[in-house]
Amino acid sequence: MAFTEASTADPSDAQTYTGWSIDAAAKVRGRPNSIALFDSTIAEPVGLLSGLLAGGLTGGLRSRFASVFGSGNPHLIAAIAARYGLAEQSVLTTTGAISGLDLLLDMLVVPGAPVLVERPCFDILPILATRAGAAVRFVDRAHPGYDIDMEQVEQGFAAGAGLLLLTNLHNPTGRHLGDDRLREIAALADRFGALIIVDEVYRGFADPAGCAATLAPNIVTVNSLTKLYGLFSLKCGWVAGDAGLIARLRAHHAHRDLGVSKLAHAVAAEVMADSAAFDAHWRAVLERTRPVLLAHAAAMRADGLIEGEVPPHGCIWFPRLSVPLTGRQVAGHLWQAAGVLPVPGELFGDGRHLRIGFGADAGRLDRGLGLLHALLRGERP
Repeated sequence: MAFTEASTADPSDAQTYTGWSIDAAAKVRGRPNSIALFDSTIAEPVGLLSGLLAGGLTGGLRSRFASVFGSGNPHLIAAIAARYGLAEQSVLTTTGAISGLDLLLDMLVVPGAPVLVERPCFDILPILATRAGAAVRFVDRAHPGYDIDMEQVEQGFAAGAGLLLLTNLHNPTGRHLGDDRLREIAALADRFGALIIVDEVYRGFADPAGCAATLAPNIVTVNSLTKLYGLFSLKCGWVAGDAGLIARLRAHHAHRDLGVSKLAHAVAAEVMADSAAFDAHWRAVLERTRPVLLAHAAAMRADGLIEGEVPPHGCIWFPRLSVPLTGRQVAGHLWQAAGVLPVPGELFGDGRHLRIGFGADAGRLDRGLGLLHALLRGERP
């Protein structure tokens, strides 16, 4: 495969991940047999979800069909609290993790004050922080380990930042921060009276019952059923943290998050109360896809085309390109030449990378990665 000037353009000129994703989804729908390598969730468990809904509100779901007005579905809150070892008053349910994050930032950000955000990052973090009035300051998570730069964090807190925004597992790299590291970060934040907000939508892949909000009172977390279980259709998320902070957020929530669905959160309560089948689903998907990814990653590393190990947990991979091409160039040419589309790393703040999702069909993943390998091998300097 050879590049031309026209074929190296990204298939979307969107500058945000959300805008790019909307364009990319439309392009995939319009091109038969194309392969999306950008999906960042486990494949939707349609059969399991259908089974929950089969009896309608005359079946088992009826017992969890409760009002969500004001305080959320009590069965869902109880199930979340039980899973993570939280007090029920420390949990607020929302229409998704992003909604919970938006609520927190809208309540906590002092306009004009600095807020620390990891980089590379899921760009909704700085977007929401900026929208809330923050002056965003980035904290690097450097290749290859993607650990937190504690010196930068301390400098940011010393400069007046009262919030640090993290993801764990890290989006886009899949790097897992263990509890000891999170406690260390929380202790540093405590010295300056700062809070840490941790997006944990991928954490369940590494630690299904773990929640950073249980580690320190100055950590608040957001989570959802979207990434681990593929249940994006339910729009179910939650915020967990200090009971006093959650009480303030609950009052704030009444005027901001008006779209919580009584039906969707009743279904979510059923899932959270007995998740064994849904846990088996994501594990079975990764048992099929992960060996495929590992084989292709090893082959591309052996050819000197990429750098970086596949993370041990999760369904996303963020390889670093060893060829003199940007993520947008690779994504654009791969799409135009072969109908395969990964996410360019520019959308996470580092154009030397691609982000690839591997939580869906193993056969399509195999074909897509094979075409990526062929493209990169043809362009090796």
